[in-house]
Amino acid sequence: MPEKKSALVISRSASDQAYLAIILERIEYAPLLAKTAGEGTDLAREHSPALIIFDSFQPKSDMHSVISALRDDATVQSLPLVVMTMDDTPEEKDALIALGCSAVLLKPVDLAQAYEVFGRLTGQQRKTVRIPLRLQVEITHGTQKRVLTCGSLSEGGMYLHTPEPFPENTALRLKFTLPLGNEEVTAVTEVIRKFPIGTPLDPESGVGLRFVEISESARRQIRRFVQHKMIGDLKWEPSLENIESADVA
Repeated sequence: MPEKKSALVISRSASDQAYLAIILERIEYAPLLAKTAGEGTDLAREHSPALIIFDSFQPKSDMHSVISALRDDATVQSLPLVVMTMDDTPEEKDALIALGCSAVLLKPVDLAQAYEVFGRLTGQQRKTVRIPLRLQVEITHGTQKRVLTCGSLSEGGMYLHTPEPFPENTALRLKFTLPLGNEEVTAVTEVIRKFPIGTPLDPESGVGLRFVEISESARRQIRRFVQHKMIGDLKWEPSLENIESADVA
């Protein structure tokens, strides 16, 4: 398994540090935690993170000062910088981008959006979050119908167990209902990779499928389900009591 890429989190809030660290761990990043830009650059010098995530729960003038300090520091100025904020005004987003931020994400976290942004900035190939899931799926191939078992699911596709993997580029129609869901999901998929029995991915043989025709409501349903399974147990609850005393930079 490839080594996790590290992500430097800078936040003066202990609860926000913990919240972001758990999310990063669950999407296969190794979090490095710092309270100030100074602490962050020291950690970056030692660990060479792939990106910086700055939590902006502090006065706007202080936040802009921290971002400027990071963009002026030779150790980290070339690293992608993502700002987490609750200010969704276009003016603030434009101001943050002008200061040198690579992306601006709103809190609480939209996991799918964060995963895509982090992946794009760190060169990850996978674009959507994947979760393990045992689920019965009805498939139609030509005139034949069968029920197979899903092994993992993402907004972009699924892994399907089958003793006789279909050839790549095979089109399959799927029909399934997510756990706790009441809306049946239908989709047309394409086999993008087949896995014979005993591969490192899974001891069972199967195929990797990509959704090529799926309604927006079905895609949103999958997106909500994946987010619930990945971070549904987490609560982002900002509180002034969680802010640790620290110098701005």
